[in-house]
Amino acid sequence: MCSDSDAKTTPLLVALLLGSLVPQAWASQADPLWTEALRHIKAQQAWAAKETDEAVVTEGRSGERKTFRVKRLFDSRVDGRPHYKLEEVTPSSMTSEAETIRIDEIVAQMESLVFTANAKIDRKDSELLDGVPAIRLEASAIAGTLQLWVDPATGAPRRYTLRASLPLLVSAEILCEFRSSDVGFAFPVRRTHDIRIRIPFKGARLRSEVRFSDWVRQ
Repeated sequence: MCSDSDAKTTPLLVALLLGSLVPQAWASQADPLWTEALRHIKAQQAWAAKETDEAVVTEGRSGERKTFRVKRLFDSRVDGRPHYKLEEVTPSSMTSEAETIRIDEIVAQMESLVFTANAKIDRKDSELLDGVPAIRLEASAIAGTLQLWVDPATGAPRRYTLRASLPLLVSAEILCEFRSSDVGFAFPVRRTHDIRIRIPFKGARLRSEVRFSDWVRQ
């Protein structure tokens, strides 16, 4: 299992990882699909999912594993980001771990660095994503890569995969899926995370899947 010190160290290690994903590393290049995708991503700052449902698995360096489920309800906005309160933790004995592990904060930091107006974008040919045409946009930095699939006509995001790694520190992979709404924006409906602490003699892994429901303006 992950000890309390491992869980608390994870955000710090990811912050170190984020330091290498600086947007200044990319040359400025305007792409209309990227610009539209940014509009959808940034719209989330004024909206929030009323409820999140997350399944979590943690593994310690010796292979011990803990599995639990967390349901959270939107409570308020703190520093411009949604803050959630625990509604239910199953089993209840994992409540302290659920309070400590806040993947959403790590993801918000990552997104704020990679989704920038001056990112250098490599647009790929049209692809089929779940049987529907999409354009794949790619961005890369020293320690990470981003692949974003968008609607060819509107630029609305449909899925992204973010992979990043710092040798002997941490590696992370995040996948996020979006769905269009009747208010004109595409919002996340499912996001998965796979974060590995790679410090020698202090390895740990955290995997989770979170589902978002009922996005509302706040």
